[in-house]
Amino acid sequence: MSRATTENRPKLVSAGLLLIWLSGCDLLHKESAPAPTPAKPEASDSAPSASVAPPPPPPPDSTPKGDGVSKTAKASDKALGCNPTEFELASYLLRGELTLAGRPAAKPEEGEFAASWLVQLPGKAQIAFAGFDHKSRRLARDRSIGNAREHAPKLFATGDRWTVAWFDDEGLAYAHPTWETNPAPELSHFSAIKSVEPKQITFSKLDAGFLVSSPFGTNGDQVSLFRFTPTVDGQKATAVGVTKDAKSPQKPVVAPTKSGFTLAWFEAGGVIVGTRLDATGTQVGVSAPLVTPGEGRDVSSLSLTALPNDSLMVWVEGERIVGRLVDEQARAKGDVFVIGKGRYPQVLADGDSVIVVFVGPADEEKDAVLATRVSAAGASSEAVRLNAKPALDPPAVALANGRLAFAWTEAMGPAIASKRAWLRIIDKACVK
Repeated sequence: MSRATTENRPKLVSAGLLLIWLSGCDLLHKESAPAPTPAKPEASDSAPSASVAPPPPPPPDSTPKGDGVSKTAKASDKALGCNPTEFELASYLLRGELTLAGRPAAKPEEGEFAASWLVQLPGKAQIAFAGFDHKSRRLARDRSIGNAREHAPKLFATGDRWTVAWFDDEGLAYAHPTWETNPAPELSHFSAIKSVEPKQITFSKLDAGFLVSSPFGTNGDQVSLFRFTPTVDGQKATAVGVTKDAKSPQKPVVAPTKSGFTLAWFEAGGVIVGTRLDATGTQVGVSAPLVTPGEGRDVSSLSLTALPNDSLMVWVEGERIVGRLVDEQARAKGDVFVIGKGRYPQVLADGDSVIVVFVGPADEEKDAVLATRVSAAGASSEAVRLNAKPALDPPAVALANGRLAFAWTEAMGPAIASKRAWLRIIDKACVK
């Protein structure tokens, strides 16, 4: 999308975004207002006020339990029945961030996938987009849909359209690309989210649209939540709510629940804290530790994914990828358990379980792309290996009907600094 196209957007869109921003700021200021100081009791033996919330319960033991993945099998092994197909997604990349999304096609047994990635060029970066069917055959050639800052895009299938979100000089940008190259997709902005570091902003999928959680609008001391939903004219942004008692939150994540939203974030000392917002965006109760203090935790790895009854929190602890269930009240549930050895976990919901894709050791290769399944009962001991050469960056994963798509980068050669990206699609049933 050219600069000229961006500047010629209808003024109605800008006015609408301004109204959204004003209402969002009003909500954030209301939610951020300090609570009245309770009156002191008249006597030292007075009963505590009924209005004072009880202290949060301490989390269970946070020592990881179990071994996680101990057995791997190659997706290319015919005996496994994965029916793999693949495509060279891109080459000569200087950056390795990739994102995938999937949606059903006209035939139930088929599906479509889209991919988006950051193309770093001298002095600027662009957002690329391409499409594929369930057998890795190209549906739409890769093309640029907009300029970017140095921040990877996020891709969603929202209803019957694709939505790509990223950051440029005007703030949070988003567009709805199609398989057809003309007309070019209209680029819109939510300029209110502009001054927050992109690494402090996370995106979460909704059935229609997506959520954005960040410390935006709170002087960095609380977590704010916005909802983006498709409309006839594009994407509507709505301020949902803000927390009240976070302490310098880092990398906040969110998962929708039956009655609202569960949020989690890092605080000082490696503590992971969680809280609950109801459907109106009001915080319910007080925030509580989900994982006790610890060292070696990778802030950037934290994710939260909704299951039918709970949410699954996943993060990196030293050389291991671990998880813990979080209940509807945003409280820790059960032990911290090991998913596998490795880094870069990416989590995809699949009914009553999730697919966790990460980079870790497998046989003779220490940087294999591995996919395993995790449910409320715990982690599987088996994983499917997708790649043949060492992976360099976080992988991506998407689901459409019964097919799973994966993407990752690898070195183009020993004397070439740039990267090659691969797409591989397999049957979902292969990941057990």
